[in-house]
Amino acid sequence: TLLHVAIKQGAHFALALLAKRGCQFTAVNLQKKTAFHLAVFQEDDDLLKRLFKLSRPVDWPRDLFQTKQQDSQSAISKVLVK
Repeated sequence: TLLHVAIKQGAHFALALLAKRGCQFTAVNLQKKTAFHLAVFQEDDDLLKRLFKLSRPVDWPRDLFQTKQQDSQSAISKVLVK
């Protein structure tokens, strides 16, 4: 989706426009990843924060908030506290 492309390119300025135009924050790419997943993978805390501000909590991927047994931090918290 265009949202995925904007995230991959680090196009911070495009996020608000895409949100205004009704982009689907829950949309997944061929690897079943949302824009949130891509922002976490890229360790881009600014993009991730913008995604949170522009979307609704119901759109946030729950798997990124889960912690693994051997690790005490979720994927999202690792990016936001760096």
